[in-house]
Amino acid sequence: MRKTAVADVRVAPGVGRIFVNDRPFDEALPSLSVRLHVLKPLLATDALGRFDVVARADGGGPSAQAQAVQHGLAKALLLQLGSAARARLGDMVLHDARRVERKKPGRRKARTGFAYVRR
Repeated sequence: MRKTAVADVRVAPGVGRIFVNDRPFDEALPSLSVRLHVLKPLLATDALGRFDVVARADGGGPSAQAQAVQHGLAKALLLQLGSAARARLGDMVLHDARRVERKKPGRRKARTGFAYVRR
């Protein structure tokens, strides 16, 4: 999970349906590269058709929401499948604490200064 999105993910034994924000995940996350974030924990643990996933994501954009769902799904699968799945899930269960740095006064962005005007 990173940026400002948060996700509440519920996993139950089922046929492999995935819903994000009460919609099928291919409608909720239109980009293929973003959808791969959600599928990554299921593919890593060979659990693609074994569980139904219901996720509610809030905040951020589509990419951040998909990463938040990926993080929550990895942690949920870890509880369902036990510690044997930890090695296969790898970095997906770790929290990414990076945030956008705030803009400082007297600067154009967080670290970039204004262009020096010579005349």
